[in-house]
Amino acid sequence: IRYDDIDMEKEKEKLQWWLVVGDGNFSFSLDLLKAVSDIKLITSTLNSRSDEPLVTQNVEALERMGVVVLHEVDGTQLSQCAYLTERHPSFDVIVFNFPHTGGKSNVKRNRELLCGFFKSAAQFLNRSGEVHVTLCQGQGGTPTDSTKRGYDNSWKIVEMATYANLVLSRVEPFPKDLYPSYSPTGYRGLSKGFSLEGAIRHVFRFPQVDGLHWCKNVQDCYACERCGKVSCSEFVIPIELQDAMHYPLLSHFWHPIVQIKNILVEKIKTFLVLGNWTGCTDSPHLQIHQVPSPCIPNHIASKLDTVTMQCPTCVKNPCDSHLQPCTGSYGCSDAHTCHAIFPSLELDLPRLVCHSARTPLQLVCSPVVKNVEISSSLSAQIVSHELIGVIPLGIEESSQGLELQISSLLDEILRKSPGLSQEVTVPTTLVCDHVPGIYVHDWKLVAVGSGRSIAKLGVHSIGTNRYFVFIFFLELLAMLYYGISDVRLMKSKDAHFSTQFIRNPAVRYVPFCLNCPSYKHDISFWHTSSESCLSTVKLKLSSIIKKTTGDIVVDLTCVDVYHIPESSDTSYCFRITYNHYDQPLSKLQANALQLMIRNALSRDTEITLR
Repeated sequence: IRYDDIDMEKEKEKLQWWLVVGDGNFSFSLDLLKAVSDIKLITSTLNSRSDEPLVTQNVEALERMGVVVLHEVDGTQLSQCAYLTERHPSFDVIVFNFPHTGGKSNVKRNRELLCGFFKSAAQFLNRSGEVHVTLCQGQGGTPTDSTKRGYDNSWKIVEMATYANLVLSRVEPFPKDLYPSYSPTGYRGLSKGFSLEGAIRHVFRFPQVDGLHWCKNVQDCYACERCGKVSCSEFVIPIELQDAMHYPLLSHFWHPIVQIKNILVEKIKTFLVLGNWTGCTDSPHLQIHQVPSPCIPNHIASKLDTVTMQCPTCVKNPCDSHLQPCTGSYGCSDAHTCHAIFPSLELDLPRLVCHSARTPLQLVCSPVVKNVEISSSLSAQIVSHELIGVIPLGIEESSQGLELQISSLLDEILRKSPGLSQEVTVPTTLVCDHVPGIYVHDWKLVAVGSGRSIAKLGVHSIGTNRYFVFIFFLELLAMLYYGISDVRLMKSKDAHFSTQFIRNPAVRYVPFCLNCPSYKHDISFWHTSSESCLSTVKLKLSSIIKKTTGDIVVDLTCVDVYHIPESSDTSYCFRITYNHYDQPLSKLQANALQLMIRNALSRDTEITLR
């Protein structure tokens, strides 16, 4: 073959380049050119040149069509192929159908084959390219397999791909009708071929972000606005808090949280009837505020799980420009003594009611930060977003009408959402669960059919003045509205997430990272404290894990507790579940995270690792 006759650079500008690996008799490559138009193809096999009539016929046909045919190419060692390395270092699509090491019951060897292929293919794959791997039914170990076998008895294809920084983006039945002449052969053509019936194609890609985001040791230098002195300090910040301060989701017009907030605001303008005033889109009476992060006084913050930061050289001046200093409106002795992020927008009520006399409705949207235990529950997220509204009430005016209006408003929104596969109804009568608050004595919850609370309503009283208050939980509403399964995706910086909503904000979310593998590790230690209890220890462990790994740990379960009588020592065993939401996480990386957590725990004076 005269490879020099092909102008690679010129062709690459116009067409997609495909590489087929392990095509034993080249029947797939021949059908591929007929099924997919406008591609340039290089095909290869592990076999040496063969005189078998079918193989010879297919090779000659491919060469007449300008296809480069390579022999003795090991799919796990593509870099050893001189032609690929020197003439074509990157591809848009790399295909490997029915990889197999030969023989039966070689699950471990076939996993190693997949792992080796993924690592090798990743070296030749464009950043926006895809790797297609077709397996027989039941081999891959994904939920798509209708032939079920134990996960440990499968090839663990998704887990093997993580070692090459690849994620599963699509799973589909192999389109055998497009390849009528394709007859897959066994290992080196010696074994029985594979059946296309029920075969599954797995499509992998690179994540469009730069590496795993665990925790960051930040070297922060800033000038104090009060004393002018430049201070530098190194500290560890949980990724969740970094994202809240340095990646403000509310500033992105396309983001699902912003979209659902805008939908809520528009509905509130036209839906609520406030006394003699009916909301309208051009009403000058509606006050809407979007603040990066409110603050509360230290005497309240000390009783809550808030996050505070202060200037080390000038205690009375907050120095992080991402946070707003208190203005003294909460009765602080000094306007500069407090600096915090709310754990709930309920704490912003004193400021809102001060302005309520000038408008019939106050709205504030802001992130909130909570210090909570790690749990599979959605409420365990550290950073979330809330939209709070305050409406003045008459002395004896009932809030029941407004409660029904809010429930109907939510019902109207969710009925028209693109993310619901079936109609979900928000009850127009509130659920019976009640939650105590700080300023609102008794919150009433609004929940969907699944039982998730998406809002809470209540009445705040100051003397004879009464105010109807409602708070919407924007993450939960956005997940329901768009069909997003993992709340952590709200922080995803992967372009596959953002482009979906930039192109069409009213589209149902399409997952781009499927079947992310999870890993479980146990950690045991002695805790020395006469006042410790399980909840306190779990909260402490959760805090250490968040600082170390960000939100890669999705569940923390206590599996054993043993207390030595007449002693302050208690033994705990916790099970940690690792899982990433938009990036590959390999078993080796999970092991490394476990070691990082152990090292962090070893520095705690009250903890002795077992």
